Amino acid sequence: MLDSCKLFNVGRVTRTVGAFEALCEARISEAALLARHQGGDWGDVGASDRERNQLALRDGGRIFSAFRIATDRTVWVITDTDNTSTQLLLPCEHERLAATAHELRFRSLFDPGRGLAFPCDEVGHVDIDTLSDRARHNYLYARALAGREYATPAVLAVVGG
Repeated sequence: MLDSCKLFNVGRVTRTVGAFEALCEARISEAALLARHQGGDWGDVGASDRERNQLALRDGGRIFSAFRIATDRTVWVITDTDNTSTQLLLPCEHERLAATAHELRFRSLFDPGRGLAFPCDEVGHVDIDTLSDRARHNYLYARALAGREYATPAVLAVVGG
């Protein structure tokens, strides 16, 4: 059941390593951004995106928010068309993920709705040479703890923007 202040379900939440790092650096809660997103505060989006979001609430469709978390940093929050998953990512990551079309998702075994996602090919191969040092570290950590802290990773198609 939805809270009275939540207009829709976000489903399973994933975040890119870049979004996770940006939120940590800015000391902004992921939960706060999700609450704004679910409550109809779309952040720094244009009129056409606001209109599309309103239509999506009524008829179904992708819901998009953009939140400026620092003077030079914005986090996008995108809920897919059937409200089964929501992703937090940086704008610069969107093109890379869209071009990749797949991501390897590690779901936390102990904290529902949390996990890590990395760009990959259709069979789950992650090119670690293209990851930042921190993302590479997080990927190797998640891979090493699969089955103990993270579920076996799943390859999923990235929801288009």
